[in-house]
Amino acid sequence: MSLPSIKSVVDCTDFTKTVSPYIPQLYELPHRVLENITSLQGLKEVYLSTNPLISAFAISLFLGPVFLVAAEVNRNYSQVDRFWSLLPTFYNAHFVLYAHAIGLPTGRLDALLAFSMIWSVRLTYNYWRKGGYNIGSEDYRWAILKKHIGEPLFFIFDLVFISFTQSVLLLSVAFPTYVLLLASKATGEGLSTVDLVFSQALVGLVMIAAIADQQQWSEPPCINTPSI
Repeated sequence: MSLPSIKSVVDCTDFTKTVSPYIPQLYELPHRVLENITSLQGLKEVYLSTNPLISAFAISLFLGPVFLVAAEVNRNYSQVDRFWSLLPTFYNAHFVLYAHAIGLPTGRLDALLAFSMIWSVRLTYNYWRKGGYNIGSEDYRWAILKKHIGEPLFFIFDLVFISFTQSVLLLSVAFPTYVLLLASKATGEGLSTVDLVFSQALVGLVMIAAIADQQQWSEPPCINTPSI
């Protein structure tokens, strides 16, 4: 089974029941994917038979070397930054897709994904208009750090933290969605009135943040002029 047999919502947060039994799947997953790489149906079966948290973790590990190679080839260490606002929503979508595929109640998960997409749009738009996706754009702190610790140590820092740790960190933002998926399985409950009100409140908060973003963008910086 790809999901644990749980009897209560409390069990949904028990690592020994919801994660550790499926860790061996992580070691088998690359071989299974390669075996079925030419078969869409085979890949679908691999997807459905693998615990969704394990497959998400495998994706985050796969992205690590992609970010590392892209950073070293381009000599630009903000590769992960360009995906910071996108990957959490990608992982949320993965959990929601999995829940739909196996027939779980998805009302709460769908609402979460809708909110996550709105959150991503806001952050991605802000990053874009500030030039984050321009060729050569890079977090200024990486150049400063590289200058202070030297290139060999900075490569290790890029390998361990920038490329791999940050990739897993972005997955961790979506960990609660896995818990919500398990809770949907345990309780069989869909979207309630409380859930709907809470979701709308969250969207309202994002809208307020978006208005503040625009005000900050539109208003020129205050410059203190000396008194005469």
